[in-house]
Amino acid sequence: MKRIIILILIFSFQILYSINSNIANGEDVSSPQREDLYYNHNNQHDLNWYGSDRWAVEFDFAEPYNNIDSLEMNVEGVRIYLPQLGNDITLKFFDCYNDLSSADSVLASKQVYAEDLIVGWNDIPLSNPLNADTLFVVIEYPTYNGMELAASAIDGTHSYYFEDEYFKNMAANGFDSELLVSVYGDMHWNFDTDLGISNFEMVKVDTLVHPK
Repeated sequence: MKRIIILILIFSFQILYSINSNIANGEDVSSPQREDLYYNHNNQHDLNWYGSDRWAVEFDFAEPYNNIDSLEMNVEGVRIYLPQLGNDITLKFFDCYNDLSSADSVLASKQVYAEDLIVGWNDIPLSNPLNADTLFVVIEYPTYNGMELAASAIDGTHSYYFEDEYFKNMAANGFDSELLVSVYGDMHWNFDTDLGISNFEMVKVDTLVHPK
């Protein structure tokens, strides 16, 4: 029932914006074989979004914790769930929201051709790992003419779409939806005080632990 209410609210907001979504099957698409994933979604394929040529996801690796000196991730690659095929994908990486449209601020980039992609989860390794405490992943993937990006019907504070020459936050515009995009790599913890969990729920699915 909660999922249905969220979907109804999302569709009512879509009338005012250029992006739209179709309801997916709600399938659990979690991947228990990986233990080094970090993500903001909940592995439910609830929605397929379209209507923009650029999307972005923010990863703040220390967000779930208080009293920690630093928490960084050595990001080795990205996983992205595609509901269908047809376009190439270019990923670009940034450390600051204000730099997302600046070509001079790109930390790294990776292009994947359509013929190398599959329906479902796609592992996209980086040529050189990125060490970061906060990372923005921009997905250049035109979602028109039947092309879409998959998402869960939760939160939305970490996902963005490009409209009117800048990136807009999903949650801030009424869309409680997180794109099905994850990063993987090694976490580096450094703290001198006791670790305290902030007002943030962690969920364990098989061997995976992620913020809810």
